[in-house]
Amino acid sequence: WNGIRGNLITEGQRLVVYGRKSVSSSGSVSVSGDEYHTIRKGDTLWGISKQTGVPVSQILKLNNMSGNTPLKIGTRLKLG
Repeated sequence: WNGIRGNLITEGQRLVVYGRKSVSSSGSVSVSGDEYHTIRKGDTLWGISKQTGVPVSQILKLNNMSGNTPLKIGTRLKLG
């Protein structure tokens, strides 16, 4: 589906995956009922919350994070 040789993928690379999926303009992805957001440069929990409508407290809880946990580019956050 993606024309990839081997098993190496890079940060930010777009992949086609099998299953139901929708992508919002905020970069959040929904696959079979679960929503995710991949952290990009400049993202903050407050900004992700504002874009997606998911409270910061819920993002922290779903991802076993504290308010002091640093965000790393490329990390996939569960939103729902």
